Amino acid sequence: MFSLMPGPFVTDAMLDPSALGLEFLGGWVAVDDTTTNATVPMARAVEGILILVSISGMTLTTSTVGVRFNNDSGPNYWHRNFTSPNVGGLATFDNDQFASQPEINVYGPTGTDNARVYQIFIMNKPNTSHLVVWQTAIVAATGAVDGQVGRPNFGGGEWTTATADQVNSISLMALSGAFKEGTTIEVFGGDL
Repeated sequence: MFSLMPGPFVTDAMLDPSALGLEFLGGWVAVDDTTTNATVPMARAVEGILILVSISGMTLTTSTVGVRFNNDSGPNYWHRNFTSPNVGGLATFDNDQFASQPEINVYGPTGTDNARVYQIFIMNKPNTSHLVVWQTAIVAATGAVDGQVGRPNFGGGEWTTATADQVNSISLMALSGAFKEGTTIEVFGGDL
């Protein structure tokens, strides 16, 4: 179950994308803990897209989040993720790269009760591949420091489609488990 609506980022004066000249193109919020795939149709195709995702939690600890465009599930995506497995000590990074995938995996720390936030940027010019860059952070469920807090996760990817269509819908998927109630997706954009 879901409904389309602006979420918490729009009302937060500290982070209002409309102040940057971006228009709100669509959104989604989970109203229960059963959604595994949320698709946001965009009001119109634009050349630059900003997606703000606030995940209130996942139903399985091993959930990875995937992103697809225009309901394309073909092997048309590649992605590279840099994830820090360490909280204390030296900052080292895992470097995972995948080609010819059915979605872009935007890694994030695991855990069922850990809230996660994502910022995803898409270069969406017509007649070219679509470049994607993201970063994510995690929040401890209890407000106390835990083993996941502060893990930087960031990456890049590309959607290469034979038709070179512009992105006009965005699907966020829990590749195992489901999104918990209160998870939101907000899509903003503008022409470059």
